[in-house]
Amino acid sequence: MDFLLLQHIEDFQEFLFVDELYDALAQRLGKENVTALGESAEGHPLFCGKLGHGKENALIFGFPHPNEPVGSLTCLSLVTLIQKNKSLQERFTWYIIPCADPDGAKLNEGWFKGKFSIKKYAYHFYRSKPSLQTDWSFPVKYKDYVFNNPPANVRALQQLIEKIKPRLVYPLHNAGFGGAYFFVTPPVPELFFDDLITLCHDLAIPMDLGEPEAPFIQELKKPVFKDISFSDYYEYYKKAGIDPTKILDYGTTSIDFARQYHKRFFGLVGEIPYIYDEKIADEKQTQHTRKENNLEVLTIHKENLTFIEEVLQQKNLNKQSLFYTLIETVVHYLKNEVKSAEITLEKPEYQAKATVAETFNTQVIIRFYASLILGELRRLLLASPHTKENILLQKKIEERIDVLIASIEKYSTYKILPLKKLVQLQLGCLLIAIDYLST
Repeated sequence: MDFLLLQHIEDFQEFLFVDELYDALAQRLGKENVTALGESAEGHPLFCGKLGHGKENALIFGFPHPNEPVGSLTCLSLVTLIQKNKSLQERFTWYIIPCADPDGAKLNEGWFKGKFSIKKYAYHFYRSKPSLQTDWSFPVKYKDYVFNNPPANVRALQQLIEKIKPRLVYPLHNAGFGGAYFFVTPPVPELFFDDLITLCHDLAIPMDLGEPEAPFIQELKKPVFKDISFSDYYEYYKKAGIDPTKILDYGTTSIDFARQYHKRFFGLVGEIPYIYDEKIADEKQTQHTRKENNLEVLTIHKENLTFIEEVLQQKNLNKQSLFYTLIETVVHYLKNEVKSAEITLEKPEYQAKATVAETFNTQVIIRFYASLILGELRRLLLASPHTKENILLQKKIEERIDVLIASIEKYSTYKILPLKKLVQLQLGCLLIAIDYLST
């Protein structure tokens, strides 16, 4: 990989709004090379840029989830990179979509500009329920389960994948808080993992060496994992004694869906942190076991669940708000996560001493994500009638968010990573993958 290609990319200072992304894409490519694949449920176009003339196709898209804007900037930088590099033009025909979820992205725009804070992020945070998430709502059929009702934007992506049959799919994810970790489609040589790890070191971006995103994830070489599919979640709940068909109401990922259309398909996901703390890469052992730490996670989940359910029982909530159905879904999944985790924590490996990184996951990051759920609950109250009761509830939610943030700041000296570094990491991962696919 030619790392020099990463040195001169645009130094973004802030995220772009959805409408700004189209203008930026059209400016780089020319309007004649940008097409609308379709529209979102709210009628916003799904703009796709096309360039290069390779025999195989590559699909790269930003906003695989509505709260993950880094990839939209990476898409713009990638266009410029390809235009300047003949080998990239010849390697693939590129389909680049800066914003795959314009509806969801617009609901996060409140934190895109200006000085960042966790409170600001929580107050303006939105992450759609799984059945509306771009990278979890592709059609899937597995055993006795069928999902074939993707939202409009995903239907447009589905049709594109069916048409171009990409060799490479790279949804540009970014984690909120933590360190970098990756998902890849096996088989891949260990050298590939090493290159990803080296890139993180070269860019001084910490890797997430703590607890994995889900307990069933197959580790290839920390922090690189086998890509996750719908079947993994199905079997996880099945083994926990929970009927998957009773609780799952979403599809699969873009990578899992696309793999059926190319014999040598390769999918890559890099969970790139926006907020980080160096503790996430500290593998020194602590005095607490992984089970003890994860029991604290369960306590936080249960406390949050009790409070949220109390709020949902109140009168005068706007049940037509998407935040109402979202919170209902969150409650549904949290209950099942608690149930399955209580079973999983009895496994022998959870008796091992936890590392500093694993403790950070269970001590800090869990509180961060709890604050985001409460932020969405707050947005439900803002979308509801401003009765005395609702105003009081909103204040209680804000107080709970403040408590969580105070705990985060007690245990963490977190920092915000420069956007240029994050774009460099996402582009670097792609260039490493291209080197691998070319051998």
